[in-house]
Amino acid sequence: MGSQSTMNDDNNTTATVKTSSTSSSSSSSGWNSSSFIGGATAGLVSSATLQPFEVIKTRMQTQNVLTTTTTTTRTVSSSSSGSNSSTITTAKIQQGGIKFTAHANNANNVFSTAIKVVQQQGFLALWSGVSASCIRTTCGAGLYFLVLDKMQKEMKQWSQKEGNNLTQFEKGMMTFSVGALSRASIATLLNPITVVKTRLEYGGGPEYKRSVGKMLVDISRKEGMRGLFSGLAPTIMRDAPFSGLNLLLFMKAREFTATLAEKQNREVSAYDTVLCGAFAGGFATFLTQPPDVLRTRLQIQRNLDRNIKPTVTFRTILAERGIRGLYVGAVPRIARRTFQQAITWSLFEFVSRQLGGSGSDNWK
Repeated sequence: MGSQSTMNDDNNTTATVKTSSTSSSSSSSGWNSSSFIGGATAGLVSSATLQPFEVIKTRMQTQNVLTTTTTTTRTVSSSSSGSNSSTITTAKIQQGGIKFTAHANNANNVFSTAIKVVQQQGFLALWSGVSASCIRTTCGAGLYFLVLDKMQKEMKQWSQKEGNNLTQFEKGMMTFSVGALSRASIATLLNPITVVKTRLEYGGGPEYKRSVGKMLVDISRKEGMRGLFSGLAPTIMRDAPFSGLNLLLFMKAREFTATLAEKQNREVSAYDTVLCGAFAGGFATFLTQPPDVLRTRLQIQRNLDRNIKPTVTFRTILAERGIRGLYVGAVPRIARRTFQQAITWSLFEFVSRQLGGSGSDNWK
């Protein structure tokens, strides 16, 4: 009887192990809800806390958009004052029905823009568009990490098959492609929310102070699908390379910190993750700044001139400030993205593990 009981216990244990193994295998190869919740939590926290950086960046990039006009003129005037030799150049450029005034001086910086916003509209104006930003980033980050987790696991299984011995370069390109494709699909889906977010942050008049829902309805009525998906091309040009680089740099940085931690006989800490996220986010943001400037201007101008073309906007930016115009707002954007990615990767790793997931461990 004792022997039979022992055999039954062994059989039950084996069955339990098999069931556990099956469920683990299923969860590792399927859609992981912990990745969505982890990403959504990280997106919500980062967007709510760092919105002032986004508002300042948007105001800096769109301060030259003044009014609608039907003429095309170009005037340039310069004045020099005294021994200080300080030169202020003002260029008025009217193209495609939009009037811009570019001041090539040092007034367009982070602190002066922030002070101007607070003086004119109050402190809470720094959180303009935070509702749309939270919706976009919460849904976007959640879906991004959900899709990313699935694609990374599928690519890992494929690369582990016999005959798929990839070089480090090929593995790096795969990681970049997974990040870029995941983000491009999510950016396309959420572009209408991005348009609303940008216009709320701009705060140019009563039409920019409505709720997210009312603005979506208003844009769809007045501008149709072209309005809801305005700036999509530069958005993808910005987000896809950013996410590909961000993921690639983060994974490489994690490998480095893991090796360093092993040599120091310790585990990879949350501090390591923060540093990896900050490094990846900051560097990737700098490289993708020009498309962000173009996207912001297009999504604001679309409300003033429905026939505005990206090429016209691009030429206008260059006419205003030259190449430097493509990096307007870079400081607040890089600062925001650096902090955002530090928060995002840290919270994603923490929350997903607390919910039974494995974070990015299964992606290696």
